[in-house]
Amino acid sequence: MLRSPEETLKNLTFIKAYYDLLFLVDRGYPQQSAVSFVSNHYLLNKQANQLLNRIIFSKHEISIISEKTIPDIKLLDSCDLHIDGYNQFITFFSLKNQDTIILCRDEILRDIFSFLHSKKDLYFDNSYLTSFILTFNQLNSANLIFYLDKQWSHSKKHAEAINSILHKHDISGECLVTQNVDKRLRDQQSGVVVSHDRAVLMSSNQHFRYTNWLYKVFFELDYEKSKFIDFKSFNYSYNQSSKLINSYPLSLKT
Repeated sequence: MLRSPEETLKNLTFIKAYYDLLFLVDRGYPQQSAVSFVSNHYLLNKQANQLLNRIIFSKHEISIISEKTIPDIKLLDSCDLHIDGYNQFITFFSLKNQDTIILCRDEILRDIFSFLHSKKDLYFDNSYLTSFILTFNQLNSANLIFYLDKQWSHSKKHAEAINSILHKHDISGECLVTQNVDKRLRDQQSGVVVSHDRAVLMSSNQHFRYTNWLYKVFFELDYEKSKFIDFKSFNYSYNQSSKLINSYPLSLKT
């Protein structure tokens, strides 16, 4: 019987696989091949494999991401925020609906919406979008620039709705529809990026952990504890992982 994503994340076999994977990526093994190896070793299904890919970060990646993190919202005053629109809205939507969320090893809060729902379950109505945008308005930034992927259905319609809300509430900013949001954000040289995409975080000059701030300010007190899964605090010991590591094909190491 197929487990739910929440059951998978709390399953002992999955936790063991996570420990072993941490050991591998921290020693320079490429993530994709390490995930495949560990998944095969523990006979994990496709869902578990994809969840591991979503939550695993090496110490090297964490160091780079942490160096670029804006630690205090006061430092956002008068900054332009370049926002990964769908990426951040989905986590906002998940928090609003008390879906399971994960504090990943890089200390960034992420949703598992795609494992629980389809895109058609997202509510892009005026109420949700307004609430989403007004949370950003509390950060006192100079401009809010939202980017939406052109490939998404109705992205032009969503952009028009966001621009209308910005205008209605006299918020400086705009929403743009673009062919490749991730590339646009990776190439952004000024302002502060708001995304939890791995490649964007690794490439951007500065970023803000909006989803963490959002959870702490608006949701933490009333959030169901079983829906908040903390993978940041997980670590490994050599004794736990050494047997598996010794069987890992060294030829795959970078």
